[in-house]
Parts: sequence; C-alpha cells; structure tokens
Amino acid sequence: MNSDPHSSEQKAQKASTSRAPGLENKVALALILSLTPASCIIILLLVFGNYSTLFIITIIPLSLISVLAGAVYIRSLLTRQFFGVANVIECLRNGDFTMRANVNDKESAWGEVNFELNKLAVSLHHKRIDAVESEIILDKLIEEFDVPFLVTERGGALRHINAAGIDLFGIERREVLGLSVEQLNLNALLVADTGSIVEHQFPNRSGRWEVRRNIIRQHGTRFNLLLLNDLSRTLREEERQAWQKLIRVLGHELNNSLASITSVAETMSTNALINSDPKLSKGLGVIVERGHGLQRFTEAYTSLAKLPKPQKQAFQIAILLERITTLFSDQVVFDSFPDFVMEIDPDQIEQLLLNIIKNALETSSEPLVRIDCRQRNHGLLIEVTDNGQGITNPENLFVPFYTTKAQGSGIGLYLSRQIAEAHNGTLSLANRSDGQGCVASIWLPFI
Repeated sequence: MNSDPHSSEQKAQKASTSRAPGLENKVALALILSLTPASCIIILLLVFGNYSTLFIITIIPLSLISVLAGAVYIRSLLTRQFFGVANVIECLRNGDFTMRANVNDKESAWGEVNFELNKLAVSLHHKRIDAVESEIILDKLIEEFDVPFLVTERGGALRHINAAGIDLFGIERREVLGLSVEQLNLNALLVADTGSIVEHQFPNRSGRWEVRRNIIRQHGTRFNLLLLNDLSRTLREEERQAWQKLIRVLGHELNNSLASITSVAETMSTNALINSDPKLSKGLGVIVERGHGLQRFTEAYTSLAKLPKPQKQAFQIAILLERITTLFSDQVVFDSFPDFVMEIDPDQIEQLLLNIIKNALETSSEPLVRIDCRQRNHGLLIEVTDNGQGITNPENLFVPFYTTKAQGSGIGLYLSRQIAEAHNGTLSLANRSDGQGCVASIWLPFI
C-alpha cells in the first residue's frame, strides 16, 4: 500500500503500467513449487517401491515441509494483499482518499480489482471536493442574505446562523451556536405555520416576522430550516417612500404657488395708491407674512424626503453627550456617562438625541430628563426618561405630521427613527413601569 498526497490519477496510471506477476499467478506458482517434491516422491514410491526405510523416513518429511512452506507463503501473500485492500477501504470509509492499492499487473484479475478500487477512490475524492465546494458556496450565499437564516438540529440545538441572524441576538457566533431553541426563545417560531406572520421579540429587535420553515436531511440527520422576514421594517420603508413622494409633490406645488402669491403681494404693497388705504395695505402685509411662513413650513416638511445617508466616522460618545449637557444645562441628568468610540454620523446622532430630549422636556411637568447609557448586546443603549403624561396614542407615534402638541410639527420622532435605522439601530418609546412618564430607548450597534 502507499499514500499519494499529490495526483491520484497519475499514480494509478503509473501503477497500471507495472508488469510484475499478478496475485493469481504468484499463488499458482507457489502451489506448483510446493507440491512438486511431494508428487515426485509419491510417483517414485509407486514405481520403485524397493527404497529403504531410512530413505522413506527422510524424504517424506522433506516433502511435507515443502508443502507446508508453500501453504505458509500463499497465506502470507494473500494476507498482505487482502489487508492492503482492507486498509484502502477503511481510509475511504473514514474520508481519507489519498491511499491507493498497488497495481502490479492490470491484466490480471487481482490487478483489475486494485485498479478499479483506485478509480473508486479517485471518484469519491472528486465527489468529496465537489460537495465541500458546494457547501462553501451555499454558506457564502446564506451569509449574503439580508434576512435571518437559522438551522437547528432535531434535538433543538442551533447548528448554523447567518450574519443577519446574529444581529438579532447581538452576541458572537461562537456564543450562540449550540444553544437550544428554548435558550434562544425560538419555540413559537419553530411551531408556526410556514408563511404565517408572528409578533416576536429578539434581544436586539422586535417586530412582525414572516416565518418560512422547511426540513432537510444531511448524512441521514434531520435539520429544521427557519427563514425570518422582518415585515415591520419593510412596511415602514414602503410607508416612508410613499410619504416622501407625497411630500415632494406637495412641497413643489405649494412652493411654486406660494412664491407667486407672495411675489405679487410684495409688488402690490409697494404701490403708493394701495399704501394710501390702510386696510388694503395691512391685508397685503398679512398675505406676504403668511406666504413666507407657509414657505418655511413647507421647507421643514420637505426635509423628510431629503435625509442624507449617514457619513460614519469614529467618534467618542462622551463628546456628543457633553454637547447635549451644554445645550440643556441643568435640565438633563446623566445616570451614567460611557466613554465609547463608535462608527456613527455625529451630526445625525446629535440631532436624534436633541429631538428625543426636547420632546421629553416639552412633555414633562418638571423640566428634568434623565439619560442612562450602557452597553447591551454589542451595542450602546441610551434611555431617555421623563416624568410627563406618558404615551396616550402609541399607534401614531411615528406617523408623519401627527402631533398632540399645539406647536408641534409631527416630524421629530419620524426623523429620529429614520436616523436610528440608518445606523442599523432601533428607536422605541414606552410608558414607564415605575411611575409616570415615558422612556425612549435608542440602541446603536458598535459595528
């Protein structure tokens, strides 16, 4: 037997050109050589039966020894050959395709057996390479999915998860693999009908999930496939695009009309004849003033459709929070002040925090807001807590133009959530469980 770490095909072809005697020829030759002395003695004894007793006692054991030596040689020869074939088969069974059988004579029957065994090893080697390459390609494709993909064993342990799935739990891949479905809180998703929509809370994200399930078998083992599609973000994105389109159309039409009306009113207000009439002059002044006011109002709303992509850079959160402290003086209290460096757009995150804090101050009976910052699930959690009246209509929190404030515009929370999601983070608001007021939770990933 030999081991070939290089080209299996070349080794097999080279071995097939060897012209050493085949196994069956060796066995036949050894059998003839071992039986010839005994046969000659028997013939001599039968033809010439007048040999002395001493001669017979001497020659018969020699013939028996010859037969025994031949049998031992044949047994040893067959043992080596069969053990060699067994070693090759064992290596193939264990996934080692580098072992090859010696092919002394391809024209012999035993040489043909070894030759075909080598061809089988080469074929299995190629299939193994194809299978490994297919698995690698499949893993690469799964990693590129922007939806969570999970594979669990029949016993319930998590076998595989892609990057989108890791983001749901906020921990390292090596920490989540091997955990049971009970530990990961996936029971409700694994029993849901495929195509159904389930409300579910993951450590890093909550929402409405479309569940896709299936079962596969690999090497005789059954696995459960789970594909989750976050409908909440999809619906919000479609909603956002619809609002942006509506705002662009309305903003364009309003600006054009208001610009014309304001321009005509300003021109007329400079006419001496009109200025001589106080009522007419005052009315034109009101038109000009309200025209400019409506233009500013329209420009504010069109900013919803112009939020740029975040220009991320390494930035210290402490510096950002110091700016907030300077702006709001004693109205903001920090329970913790972390010193993290994160990849963010500082201008957008600062605007997000300003919107949330300003909203909290406006709703609080006492202008005092507490901010708690801490690490959670490989990200930064910022909680802004107020002591206001709480949320009375949570369904309309993030609806553009909806507001319960007399001077509110209804775009602050909507823009804030856009900024958070543009940083792959989340923004949620909920009433406090320990008293009156609301808690705004902003989570931003470290990466």
